[in-house]
Amino acid sequence: MDLIPDTTETKFDQTHPYRIHFERDRYPYVHDMIQWCSAEFGEGGYISSVYNTERWAVVTAFGKSSWLFKNQEDATMFALRWA
Repeated sequence: MDLIPDTTETKFDQTHPYRIHFERDRYPYVHDMIQWCSAEFGEGGYISSVYNTERWAVVTAFGKSSWLFKNQEDATMFALRWA
């Protein structure tokens, strides 16, 4: 079976173009990651609470997480800390 990536564009694709995805092995650290992002980048959080104004957002489902950033520098700093 071939998996085809979702190409549906959302508002967050335009406002938060830098993304980092983690598998289930990082799920225990999501809370710590959220606290770290809040301390480093300011307000942000789960995508349902973000309306295109914060520098970062997180989406979690079934133990996987996707981290969305407005700035490449923020995404790089996050990756260096948590990857």
